[in-house]
Amino acid sequence: MKETIKKILSEVPSSTEIYVFGSVLRSLQPNDLDILVIYDSKVYPKANIYDACKRISEVLYEAFNLPIDLTVLSYSENDAMNFIKEVKARELKFFLQGKFFKDGLSEK
Repeated sequence: MKETIKKILSEVPSSTEIYVFGSVLRSLQPNDLDILVIYDSKVYPKANIYDACKRISEVLYEAFNLPIDLTVLSYSENDAMNFIKEVKARELKFFLQGKFFKDGLSEK
């Protein structure tokens, strides 16, 4: 599973950032996995980024067995709302290296 997640994340365009936020950062028994995808609207239309996010959501659901709540914003939308700061989001890659993986998937 860890290799599948790494492969999927490597397919994400380099101009795209993925974050986690919400109960999964605050609780040992989160309700869901809130995922924030920030993309460059000058490079990718929103419809294309949704296709990429669908596969990421499927793989993360399999890994965590939690409902995935996906938020997709362009860089300009995030800047206007200051969303990352408001929700105290953390980059997904650092989250995945932490203690949150089940079944020994974490890297220690």
